[in-house]
Amino acid sequence: MKIIKEKVFSVCVIFSICCLITSIVLAQPDQNQRPQPPSASSIVEKLQQELDLSDRQVIQVTPIIESQIQQMRSMMEDMKGQRMDRDLLRAKLEQILEQTENKLSKHLTAEQMKKWKERQAQRGQQGRNAQNTQ
Repeated sequence: MKIIKEKVFSVCVIFSICCLITSIVLAQPDQNQRPQPPSASSIVEKLQQELDLSDRQVIQVTPIIESQIQQMRSMMEDMKGQRMDRDLLRAKLEQILEQTENKLSKHLTAEQMKKWKERQAQRGQQGRNAQNTQ
């Protein structure tokens, strides 16, 4: 009887360890899956805080940010499976950002545009630093 209890106990321990390992493996993010870009609403929410946007400005800025995201997604979709020249990619991104900035300038104050440009410059610097560390 004691031997049977020991075997049952051993099987239960092994089963528990297998369950634990399986849950750890399944909890790991897929390494091939790219992180999702932030949504327009989360970007606008951040801009509202950083630039102190009025409710009216939020309504005006939201479709501009949505358009920017859609253009970037479309560009990435067009590139899928292709190897694109970095300079060409950078030029396309800069064109999208320039269009966005022009549209935003119609709805933001001079002070808000200044903060926007500082924010963009800071983000660009962060991107360059990340590339240099890879």
